[in-house]
Amino acid sequence: MFTAEDEDDDVARVFIDSLEEEIIEIYNRFKFPQKMIFTKEDAKNYNAATTCHICGGELGKYKVRDHCHLRVNFRGAAHNQCNLNYKILKFFP
Repeated sequence: MFTAEDEDDDVARVFIDSLEEEIIEIYNRFKFPQKMIFTKEDAKNYNAATTCHICGGELGKYKVRDHCHLRVNFRGAAHNQCNLNYKILKFFP
């Protein structure tokens, strides 16, 4: 947080510079694929799953491990198509 100390401080410039630094940090953190975190409990849940955690439909014998690409944590078993169609926003509101 920045507070102007006198009337000559360019608060807007400081804000824009800090925002730009944060965006660069976020980009660098998430631009490279990271290995999914998949615990023993996750494996147990995946193997026992009979429904897609995205659409709720019944899973056949083919299922995939859906995971968050930002936090890299396992989310659940899913249909391959549901997993591929699951979108992450490409902007920060």
